[in-house]
Amino acid sequence: MTPLRTLVTAGLLAVPLLALPATGAADTSTSTTPRLESPVTGAPATASSASSPSSAVRRPNIVLITTDDQTLTDMRAMPITRRLLKSRGVTLTGISPHPLCCPARAQILTGQFAQNNGVFSNTGEHGGYSSLDTSSTLATWLDEAGYNTAFMGKFLNGYGRSDTTDETPGWDEWHPTAAGIYNYRDFTIDHNGSLRSYLASYQTDVFAGVADKVLTRFANQPQPFFVWQSFVAPHGSCQPSNELRCWGPPIPARRHRGLFSDVSPPAFADPAYNEADVSDKPAWVRHRARLDAAKRKSILRMHRMRLRSLQAVDEGVGRMVSTLRRQGELANTLIIFTSDNGYLLGEHRLLGKNVPYEPALQVPLLMRGPGLPVGVTLNQVGAMVDIAPTIAAAARATPGLTIDGRNLLPVLQSRKRSWTNLLIQAGAEPRNGVDRDWFWRGVRTPRYTFVAYPATGERELYDRRKDPHQLDSVATNRRYADVLAELNRRLLVLRGCAGAQCRQRFPALPPVRPPAFGT
Repeated sequence: MTPLRTLVTAGLLAVPLLALPATGAADTSTSTTPRLESPVTGAPATASSASSPSSAVRRPNIVLITTDDQTLTDMRAMPITRRLLKSRGVTLTGISPHPLCCPARAQILTGQFAQNNGVFSNTGEHGGYSSLDTSSTLATWLDEAGYNTAFMGKFLNGYGRSDTTDETPGWDEWHPTAAGIYNYRDFTIDHNGSLRSYLASYQTDVFAGVADKVLTRFANQPQPFFVWQSFVAPHGSCQPSNELRCWGPPIPARRHRGLFSDVSPPAFADPAYNEADVSDKPAWVRHRARLDAAKRKSILRMHRMRLRSLQAVDEGVGRMVSTLRRQGELANTLIIFTSDNGYLLGEHRLLGKNVPYEPALQVPLLMRGPGLPVGVTLNQVGAMVDIAPTIAAAARATPGLTIDGRNLLPVLQSRKRSWTNLLIQAGAEPRNGVDRDWFWRGVRTPRYTFVAYPATGERELYDRRKDPHQLDSVATNRRYADVLAELNRRLLVLRGCAGAQCRQRFPALPPVRPPAFGT
């Protein structure tokens, strides 16, 4: 279906953007009966069901909406998204097991961990757009299964003007930012191979308009559709080549500049904020000075600007849902909302991501669609590697890769068990021309977080049941010696896993040893 790209470019650029609703349209139960009205079953694809529009069981449309660097607590400032998706769908415990932009997006596209998809970081020999083989991704699987497909927004780090001639197979409509990715204003979009610069327009609003046109066009065609809307908010302002070192906060739309002027970041109330004693942490944390008053003021401003930048995203979600309803497609559309990774705002003296602490790993994960529970929050974990197999199952498409993640539909519909031993990791950032593979690797269970640093031999172990803020590593505590040894063994298995091996069940962890006599 890729030739569709060349047919729509002129029309896309000619149609003006629609006016944004002030607060997002209300969600009612009186929408038009959709063309496709069947539960998300997750049944495997067959040759006939994948290609025939007249199959007895019609397949759902699928809309994936992602943000960039959004924390779990940021959802408090998104009332439209909470009302339309959280209250009308299922909320999972979202985890980004490789909490950095490009590796997380590679996981979304492939359903694979970095050791299998090849994207360890944002840059370097094992990072960025050039490290991913795009010949077999979620887009190609759904395209081959008869879906119309569209991408818009931030793609993989490193994609730019020089890549506009790439095929990027599988996408019928292709609208990634090609320059000024983190500018919010003054950016360039690759519209199906044609570059267009936007000097004064606000990036989130532009992509909300693109989504409106694409959804409207797709809704008037017989095929089901898959649309990935990849918003850049609330990511800071950065040079794409130096994405880990942003120079400033995100830029909100002008209409949102005065909001949240009296709000403080939840991180300020976290016991881990500006952690006083980091003697239990690895050297790269221990060497960091405590945050001073100037840094606290900077974090406060950063938080408020992040929330302001998310208001246009919140409105954009409302606009997409409104378009789906207006076109009679909402009842038969699976909508997934998440962020590529979380973000730290002073916890453990850190500002950023790519670290093994909960504020970086935890992300929003909301799903709404036919056959899914309504207004339900589950404790089960959903990870970035689960998005591709879940979407493929809903579409009855056949993945072209060995999948490490799991189909979440049984978890959502029947509350089946999900991850109990999840591989978490981060690739090393290239320094001085040296591109080491891994910064840290670990295992996250419902109770524990275990992390090993290959370059230094350091290890961390947190009992989150007793220490949810990860203040005291028990890696050297003899009472946890058996737990640490078993989690280390599991890491040795999982660090090279592929496919079902990544999802394997392990025996119960050993108990914590009792205190020594007299202590």
